[in-house]
Amino acid sequence: MSDYQINHLEKQYGARKLYSVARLTIGSHARIGLIGRNGVGKTTLFNQLVTKRVIQPAARVLLVPQLKPTAELSGGEQVRQYLNEAFSKRPDILLLDEPTANLDVANIQWLENRLKRFCGAVVTISHDRDFLDDLCTTVWELRETQVAVYLGNYTDYLAKKTAAESHQQARYDQFAAEKKRLKKTIQKQQQRADHATVVPKNKRGTSEIHGSKPYFEKMGKKLHQVAKATHSRLDQLDEVARPKQEKPIQMAIPNAEKLKGNTVLTVNGLSVARGDRQLLQDVSLKIKAGDHIAITGPNMAGKTSLLTALINRNDNSVKWSPLAKIGYFQQDLADLVGADSVIDNVAATSIQDAETVRLILARLGFAAASWGKPVNVLSGGERVKVSLAKMMLSDVNGLILDEPTNYLDIGAITALSDMLKDYGGTLIIVSHDRWFVRQVTSEQYKIVNQHLVNKLGLQKMAPKPNEAEKLQLALKQTELINQLAMTPNDTALEHEFQEVSRRLRALK
Repeated sequence: MSDYQINHLEKQYGARKLYSVARLTIGSHARIGLIGRNGVGKTTLFNQLVTKRVIQPAARVLLVPQLKPTAELSGGEQVRQYLNEAFSKRPDILLLDEPTANLDVANIQWLENRLKRFCGAVVTISHDRDFLDDLCTTVWELRETQVAVYLGNYTDYLAKKTAAESHQQARYDQFAAEKKRLKKTIQKQQQRADHATVVPKNKRGTSEIHGSKPYFEKMGKKLHQVAKATHSRLDQLDEVARPKQEKPIQMAIPNAEKLKGNTVLTVNGLSVARGDRQLLQDVSLKIKAGDHIAITGPNMAGKTSLLTALINRNDNSVKWSPLAKIGYFQQDLADLVGADSVIDNVAATSIQDAETVRLILARLGFAAASWGKPVNVLSGGERVKVSLAKMMLSDVNGLILDEPTNYLDIGAITALSDMLKDYGGTLIIVSHDRWFVRQVTSEQYKIVNQHLVNKLGLQKMAPKPNEAEKLQLALKQTELINQLAMTPNDTALEHEFQEVSRRLRALK
């Protein structure tokens, strides 16, 4: 089967151009991940791909839209049902919009294995890094109306982006150094030119000065011309944009000093049920101030019910420190006022300074021009970001987050993980995003057969990867990326890069 082509594909809303694609190729057995920030047009692009005559030669294209759990079916059950129906229709190209949203780890792994066996092409929108790493061999990034193509999985894509950013930083450093040198040279040349027109003290008032004056004027003029030529070189320097450098965020944590080293939550013999169904029994744990923990487990095991019990239970089974101030993030976003602007929603409960408010909004992808937008005109992912920003900036010293990464783009998830890693308060999260959990927590609990099991012991027994080999492979990967940038069509280099990347992924 030959490859499929997408040519001259555009989409515009009013004056705003979402994307303009000159040419894209989908191999007959491709595994492609489509990434980009919320609102950039990924789902719109998918909707356009299912229309006739967009893909050539003609292909049977099937789109599985983003799914949400219902009272009757869990997320995993829905995905299995939709995928089985899709596979029975035998499409040439299968488009999946956020297929891992609302799936537990077991269902995500089932999905990965099922898609690997699919005989056609797969293009998937996803924010799950591990899923993109395990499944995809190509990444499409939709950014600034263009789709950039990167060979390899998400880790390979990141490595190439990092190398490009390093190259940009080196170019900027070289430009800044040359600009500084030329400015200093011009200053010295100008001083010499000005000084050359001044008659030396030992010649003032003597007969020699009458013959020497034209000489000094000529010398001064010549030196001014030299300075002017150097200034012209400065003006002709190709401007190199300074790479963006993010400022660190320091948030004030109420009662941080008083809570330091103390237990903030004690759970003893807690049982959790939903109606007549027993979900958890005999849950016992202690959490100290500043701990970052994750609660994982299969769909319908009772993770959200456990969080609700920790917040609402008022008996001897759940005891919070009187100094604890806990913010609880839920997917219903009930804390937002739809008619109010982004900045008004966030500022209404913020105890942080104005700079911290600006930094967190910017880090989550909100440009200053969008702060005045009413929340009710934002996309679902953007509303989640506003709710998270509002909670983090409010008068709390602990966060309980229930699936905070659902509907966020990868950039926002990365920003959120960076902020939570540095967060000085207590953190309890429920998340199916394996990468996110690894980044922001130091301890994991899993629901197994109605019991909450600490996974730390299992983690300690796991063998550590060879760090020296990882470093050596990472350096080789960067070297190959730089070589490929110079000779992008060198197949031998590309194969070597893929092999190094594969070995590095295996170690990670």
